[in-house]
Amino acid sequence: MTVRRATVGDGLTVWRVTGYHDVVAALRHPDLGMDPHRFDRDLDPFGARRVPEDAIAVTGRQLLNSDPPDHDRLRRLAQPHFTRPRIAARRATVTRIAAEQLAVVLASDHADLVTDYALPIPIRTICHILGLDDRIGAAVTELTEVLLTTTSQRDPRFLAAGREFDRLLRAAASSAADDPGTGVAGVLGRAWHDGRLSRRELVSYLSLLLLAGYETTASAIATGILLLLDDPSLADRPQGLVDETLRLHPPIPYGFWRYAVRDTELAGVGLVRGDIVLASIAEANRDPGAFPDPDRLDPDRRGPGHLSFGSGLHHCLGAELGRAEVLIALTTVAPHLPRLRLAASADTLPRRSSMLFQRLLHLPVTVAPAAPTPDAPSPRRDPCA
Repeated sequence: MTVRRATVGDGLTVWRVTGYHDVVAALRHPDLGMDPHRFDRDLDPFGARRVPEDAIAVTGRQLLNSDPPDHDRLRRLAQPHFTRPRIAARRATVTRIAAEQLAVVLASDHADLVTDYALPIPIRTICHILGLDDRIGAAVTELTEVLLTTTSQRDPRFLAAGREFDRLLRAAASSAADDPGTGVAGVLGRAWHDGRLSRRELVSYLSLLLLAGYETTASAIATGILLLLDDPSLADRPQGLVDETLRLHPPIPYGFWRYAVRDTELAGVGLVRGDIVLASIAEANRDPGAFPDPDRLDPDRRGPGHLSFGSGLHHCLGAELGRAEVLIALTTVAPHLPRLRLAASADTLPRRSSMLFQRLLHLPVTVAPAAPTPDAPSPRRDPCA
């Protein structure tokens, strides 16, 4: 059985789903919603208890805590900017950003491939798409790091970072609303002007796009580089490497909370209205029933797709962008692998590992000097001259 009772956080009881096909069923289940506001106080799934990873459920309404029709209304606003053709048109921008960040790495004798490469590429890219200044992205990165690594939500650092994060996003939202530009932030700002989006939804939407736009992609880029450093031959099959990196090391190990909106059933297990369902993406991606020899990295693997971008109604809005960024980042750095050497043992590298996100925090490398360029041969003298 792959649907079982489990306790998470400080004693919250959930239904934990682990098998590939049952996870797909949970992610697509019509009776499992993502909007906790649909419950009255007597059926509040969380009650008085909170766990750090439920923060996304209590922010203003956005894609990950809403159901139709609100979800459809919100998704329609940004969806046209994340289609396959629109992302294909942005590949040159991502390639330029990757080349610029690689130049930073190669300019020194040591570097951190997370802070110098894996993080800046997606944060600069999403800021470009949103139409926001890169400095906002850099500030969001620093503040998010505090929010995700502070162990207590009562810690003064957590509270201060939360207030500054809120101030920063409100300022960005106000700017987008008062002077809509050409980016996605401007699209959302015009939607607020037109009454299609509330001010709080505008702030929450920008917050989601910024955070989801860099944290998950940075995780996949960093992990992919670590795999390349261990086995440079993987660079010969870059798309397979991207897919297997995402399957084996999903940046978001669990699907976000689902709630039974009515008494229902999942994989033969009865659920009561208000029950919480937690789908394990990480375990589904390694289900031997779906992926033979599931722990082996196989860039030529065929079969069902991984679930790291979710499935169904809430399939990741930025999936096409994420795939493109990871592929470009890995193929840009791959030719320079002979110059890069891991400066720490792989099993000692610091990692973020929570129910919400998992990512390498640092990837230190030493950088060897570039091989000298051979002197150009002297022009051959014409013996007949």
